[in-house]
Amino acid sequence: MIKLKVKVTKEILKESMMCGHDGYEGVSSNCAVALAIREIFPKVRVARRYFRLSPIVSSQHDGRDFIKQFDALSGTPEKRLELPETVVTLDITDEIIDHLSTMIPNYEEVVNAQPHLELVKL
Repeated sequence: MIKLKVKVTKEILKESMMCGHDGYEGVSSNCAVALAIREIFPKVRVARRYFRLSPIVSSQHDGRDFIKQFDALSGTPEKRLELPETVVTLDITDEIIDHLSTMIPNYEEVVNAQPHLELVKL
């Protein structure tokens, strides 16, 4: 297993601020964390305790408190811009690595090219 550190920047918060507001785009696939990892997981769904790549591939993350705050501001999306930048760490299991390797053979290079993503090998 490896970890993926996701830096939720002010730019990502701005891009995702309307997510879930007044019928605008589904929260689980367009929230700040989902947008930040879209380059490597294009169909990701993010919930408070886990992220899901498909109906059978999911794992844990440590961003529960951030996601709870983000979700709570759906009625006043401009306040999402006031959230501090944060880092959410995703558990990338061997199953996810296999899934990722088939989709993006050079996934480590793709991740390393993103300034808001960092792979951490255990």
